[in-house]
Amino acid sequence: MNGNKGFVWSVLVMATLVAAGASLVNAQQGGGGGGRTPLSEEQMAKAISLEAGTVARALALDKDVAGKLEGAYRDARKAYAANAPEGGQGNFQAVIEYTEGERGKLEKALAAFLKPEQVEKAIGTLGTFGRQWDRMVLAIDGFGMAADKADPAMDEIAGFVQASAKARAEAMLSGDFQSVRDATAKLKEELDAKLAKILSAEHMTKWTEATAFRGRG
Repeated sequence: MNGNKGFVWSVLVMATLVAAGASLVNAQQGGGGGGRTPLSEEQMAKAISLEAGTVARALALDKDVAGKLEGAYRDARKAYAANAPEGGQGNFQAVIEYTEGERGKLEKALAAFLKPEQVEKAIGTLGTFGRQWDRMVLAIDGFGMAADKADPAMDEIAGFVQASAKARAEAMLSGDFQSVRDATAKLKEELDAKLAKILSAEHMTKWTEATAFRGRG
């Protein structure tokens, strides 16, 4: 990772922590902030599979390579949760360094079977290690929709994950913490509008409740 990319990613990590308002360990496990119930191991495994599948589909990977991608991502998420330092305003630097290191390991693992341009695309979402993506994909999966509805919804969510990560990084460069929240909220509104064209009215109501921002985030 070159210096510029490392700096931008450091800013992104800090922005994500500010937005989450919870410890990094709780964020990885899906609990902690905003009064949400932590995700079970089964739910986490399902979310990881759905996320990896979305990326594999976007990259048009064959079944064998898609399986390798899911395995690498699953290992990365497990390692990330196992040794993550506690978050908080007094520990940003340790968390940033830790996350940079884990993201670098995932990049290296993906590079063993993906082309460089594919690694760059994949890491934009998989490298966020974010709990918000987990809950979003689980919400869509819970609707039991056919692939012609579920896949486009998953694609829109992945786009949101990558766009919000970039927006947070750019906002943090200005030192404006409020702009981090504003940028993410705007992108979430745009995502909701796109999903309203895919989901039924009943599913949209459930989606809105399941993915509403809570707590300090």
